[in-house]
Amino acid sequence: METIALLLAAGNSQRFGEDKRFIGSPPLLSKTLLSLYSTFDRVVLVHKDGDDLSSINIDYAKVTLVSHDNTHDPSLGASIARGIKTILSVDNPPDFCAIFLADMPFIHSMTLTNLVRFTEEKHTQSLTTTIICRPRFEGQSGHPVIFSRALFDALSRLTREEGAKSIIKQNHAHFYEFDCDDLGVCADIDTLEAAKLHGLLTSST
Repeated sequence: METIALLLAAGNSQRFGEDKRFIGSPPLLSKTLLSLYSTFDRVVLVHKDGDDLSSINIDYAKVTLVSHDNTHDPSLGASIARGIKTILSVDNPPDFCAIFLADMPFIHSMTLTNLVRFTEEKHTQSLTTTIICRPRFEGQSGHPVIFSRALFDALSRLTREEGAKSIIKQNHAHFYEFDCDDLGVCADIDTLEAAKLHGLLTSST
C-alpha cells in the first residue's frame, strides 16, 4: 500500500500579513517540504500561479508541482480538489493521500511513519474501503489527515470549503484518531508571533 503526500501551499496568508511561505532561511515552505521526504516517495505540491520556487528545496524525483489559480476560489477545499485531480490522473494512483498544510514544518518523521502504519492497519481491519485517519495531540486534532482512495472523487469536487471538514463529517463512522506525543501535528505558523516563537524569524524582524 502507498500513501502520497499532498502539500497545500496556495493560500494567501491573510492572518499573517505577508507571504509566510517564504519567510526564514531556509524558507518555511522548504522546511515543511523537507520534512516529508523521508516518509513519502511521492509528494504533490499545490502552489499559487506565478510563484517563484527557486528558493525551495524541491526533490524533483519525488515532487510533482501543481500550479493553482486561486483568484476565484482561494479556499483550502479548492486547493485540495486541484491536488487530488492531479493524483487521480497518474498511472498508479496511491491507496491513501495524506493532506498537509504548508505552515506546519515541525511534524516528526516517526509520527508520520506511525500514522501511515496506523492507517494501513485500520484499512486492513475494516470491512469498508473508506478510511480517514488524523493525529491527535493531548486531545487536539492535528495534521496531516489521511484519506483512502475511496474518497478521492469526493475530495476532487471540493469548492469554497475550509479543508475537507464536510467529508470527514459525512464519513464519521470511518474516522479514526491516532494519539501521539508530537506537538508538531498541531503547531502551525499563523502569525508573526508564532514565527518568532518557533525560531523562523528573529524578534527584531
